[in-house]
Amino acid sequence: MGTVVVRAGKKSKSFEAQAKRTDPITGKVVRKTSTFKSEREAKDWIAEFETEILKSKVKEVSCNEILLKTAIEDYITQKLSKLEKISKGDDINRLNKWKESKYGEYSLPQLSYKVFMSYVNDRRKDNNRSGKPIAEQTIKHELQVISNLFEWLMIEHEDLINPIKRIPANRKPNGSREVDIRISRENQMLLLQGLASCKGKEGIKQKQVETLISKQRKMYATIAEFAIETAMRQGEILRLKKKDLHFTKPVYVTATDFRTTKEVTAAYTRAVVLTDRARELLQFAVNIEDENALIFGEDFNELKLTTAFTEIAKTIPGMETATFHSTRHEAISRMVEAGMSRENIMKISGHKTSSQLNRYFNARPEGLSNAIAVMNKPVEIKPEKRLYRRWFYYKQFECRLGG
Repeated sequence: MGTVVVRAGKKSKSFEAQAKRTDPITGKVVRKTSTFKSEREAKDWIAEFETEILKSKVKEVSCNEILLKTAIEDYITQKLSKLEKISKGDDINRLNKWKESKYGEYSLPQLSYKVFMSYVNDRRKDNNRSGKPIAEQTIKHELQVISNLFEWLMIEHEDLINPIKRIPANRKPNGSREVDIRISRENQMLLLQGLASCKGKEGIKQKQVETLISKQRKMYATIAEFAIETAMRQGEILRLKKKDLHFTKPVYVTATDFRTTKEVTAAYTRAVVLTDRARELLQFAVNIEDENALIFGEDFNELKLTTAFTEIAKTIPGMETATFHSTRHEAISRMVEAGMSRENIMKISGHKTSSQLNRYFNARPEGLSNAIAVMNKPVEIKPEKRLYRRWFYYKQFECRLGG
């Protein structure tokens, strides 16, 4: 219940609204006050305060009765759905997997850090769709969304503890590591030659071979070399349309990165300035009349290109484990070795933070030779003409005084 107390001032009266409630966790009485110019405003404030108390009593549920799947549903509807974060679709997908798993039936107190430690061990034994072990970075993201969920729940339930933060450091996923695969100039020539002779087994019928093979032989190599020149993602290249290519000075393309899920579709664009070689590779697109037509055509998809790239890379020494995404790592590494600033590289690659960019750079001793050459170059200091003139007149004046 609340009360209104009239405070008499020198010029006018003020009305102080007083209200109190009992904290359901600590049992302590919490008092709140607010001052208004009119009695009506004070009573309205008390009414709103009492309404919030009634709502909180309805929502007050013991942590022992809250299941993980219920908490996830509330978190998605009340928190994630209101965010404008681009990657929230990925977070929603991961949370839905948690909800549908056996852990969705666990109550919050049952989810101790030991439960998540066993989860990490089980996930390390699983394989992805390509038959490779689950990446440590994937497991790290899956734990991070649960950690965010508990941090949000702890605002209303102070007796909760985030179990993810209690996992020992040596038992946590390591996250992504630096990729040590580099595509040298010699290996790049072998890769492009192999892709140029690739026949593209998947998705082509026998009758279409004669008409499509000649085109695919060139396009596979063109797409791979264009990726090395621009650091663009595979999907961004295949989605390029004629309207995205701008023949201005400098020539650039508008890259669009889509992240589509069942709940949300998000996209962001950036301008990628083309090198001379990249501009030559897209010279054929000038003859395309339809502005909405795909530059590389509709006969290609990510599965075909990935399969062709992986098969050719396995035959090249030092590139046995390379994927098409290795071209993005190579492109960014070459930009760093060329002396491009970190800010400009992030604008081209589309990375939001420096920590994301650091995972793509792998230095080579021969690649850093340019930076060492700049450091070894002697610095020439040339005096300005104005300072030299002042020094010359000062010496003349000094000689006259001495004479």
